[in-house]
Amino acid sequence: MEEKHEQKISAVAAVVLMLAVIICAALPAFAALAPTQDGVYEVSVKMYHAQKDKTSMGDKYLVHTALLTVKNGSKTLTIATPESVSGMQFWYYKNGGVEGDTAEVKPTGSVKIAGTTYQSAFEFPIVGNGEFVGVKFAAPVMPMSPSARIHIDYASAKKSCGYRLRRCYCSECSDSREAD
Repeated sequence: MEEKHEQKISAVAAVVLMLAVIICAALPAFAALAPTQDGVYEVSVKMYHAQKDKTSMGDKYLVHTALLTVKNGSKTLTIATPESVSGMQFWYYKNGGVEGDTAEVKPTGSVKIAGTTYQSAFEFPIVGNGEFVGVKFAAPVMPMSPSARIHIDYASAKKSCGYRLRRCYCSECSDSREAD
């Protein structure tokens, strides 16, 4: 009798374990995908260490809402720095990772994100459909230019009217109206 009880417990444990493995394997399939429809989207971003899953020291130099622009299948990300930060520099890794060749990102000027206008913004292409973008950054207060990963939370994406240089570039604003 005790042996049958142990067999039932073993069978139940095996089923629970199998379900846990199936759920864990399926989770990446449920991760939010990047928007594919042309437009400008506001997305949440966070800067992570290049190799570790921890927040980068550069995260404090980044506004945590960015503009994701999708046009003809290509994507760009426009990030801004808080007004208290000046002299920032960014490079992006051409392969989308955190190693290899980089390209300098020139400041784009004024950008309006989530109702706030920032004077310093940087726009760079997104390689592939990953949720991380490899960058290097430099701030005047830092003695080095470390690599980092900007995490794009695609699940937070909401259609926006993306203002850059006081001009709207979203498809809904064909008249290119001026920002406030």
